[in-house]
Amino acid sequence: MKRFLQHAAGIKVCARILDVAAALFRERGFAGIGVSDLMKAADGFRNLGQFVAAVNVSNNLDIPFTRLKTQMVEENLSLGQAIQKLKPTATATGNGAASSSA
Repeated sequence: MKRFLQHAAGIKVCARILDVAAALFRERGFAGIGVSDLMKAADGFRNLGQFVAAVNVSNNLDIPFTRLKTQMVEENLSLGQAIQKLKPTATATGNGAASSSA
């Protein structure tokens, strides 16, 4: 059972890496991405989860990944703080428009 759980965890990590690769492929095209590009993009994040979350937010909220990474890695902001700084009109639903109530 332990071996199965380790294998399942490994599959989840591989799936996350493939998601990130897919996002980079969409951004730069298939010819412009290699393993070294993925490693460079992930450099500086605290863990794989933080990196994957940043890639997802970049894609979903249309925030340039390099700007988001700079805020999180160099300015030491949380993902939420970086989002608010770079796209203050973003909402929890990710539609980019502030909600209003009458």
